[in-house]
Amino acid sequence: NDIITLKPFGEVSESYSARSNISDTWILNLKLDGDQYFDYSVYVGRKLEASDNKGKYDKPLLPSLDNYVSIVLDNNQDYNFKYSSDIRSDQDFNGVWNIRVKSKGNKDDLELSSLIKKNIPPELKVSLVDIQTRIIHNQFLNMGVTITESNQYGYDLKLVAGDAQFVRETSEKILADIPSEFSLGQNYPNPFNPITKMNFELPRSGRVVLTIYNLIGQEVKTLINENLNYGYHIASWDGLDNKGRMVSSGVYFSELQASGIRKTRKMILLK
Repeated sequence: NDIITLKPFGEVSESYSARSNISDTWILNLKLDGDQYFDYSVYVGRKLEASDNKGKYDKPLLPSLDNYVSIVLDNNQDYNFKYSSDIRSDQDFNGVWNIRVKSKGNKDDLELSSLIKKNIPPELKVSLVDIQTRIIHNQFLNMGVTITESNQYGYDLKLVAGDAQFVRETSEKILADIPSEFSLGQNYPNPFNPITKMNFELPRSGRVVLTIYNLIGQEVKTLINENLNYGYHIASWDGLDNKGRMVSSGVYFSELQASGIRKTRKMILLK
């Protein structure tokens, strides 16, 4: 019941026009195709007057249907995947974009590709780092990638863009800094009283359950039961069970379950 007025833009200033053609501004439209569903709504790149932090070109994630395929982005490299576009300032040339592919109700492989929406500078190189397979796709712009694994929590990738040296070294460093396999470290101190800590490593994101059992296999305490990002993590146990009661001295076991993998460590509580 209101009036909507459409107004044209005023004349573009000479300085804006001149800068809009500089070689280090570019936009990629990421495209995801499934057997019945698709997502063509995601954009990454650099643009004049954009912000490196959350800005006017960073669009929030669109609502999902009951079944869907979707590409989601974070902002500020915080792994808070709530955006469908991440357009950054043109003041820098090199950068890394965190990408998570999600799907529900899709039965076949997913095809991830890109469409150049604003000319790619000839000196700009782009690679796509697949966290799950630990493969660096240097021909992503020309060939795209096929995602064959299913992960309800999300399939993680990193798009690396910049000069050739940055892309090569950063892509290799990303994989070097991510654990190559699931691991549960020995608790420390051990024996302990009453608090101990344990490190664990995740090569991919997903549901993680970390549980303490007693010597006869009874569950004593669930320390973690949630979705976690890939990388290095630490948990602690204060000697209390699920009901908040202090357990007795003895032998206990920590068990990590993630992506069908199970790791166990023995620990001793002494009072």
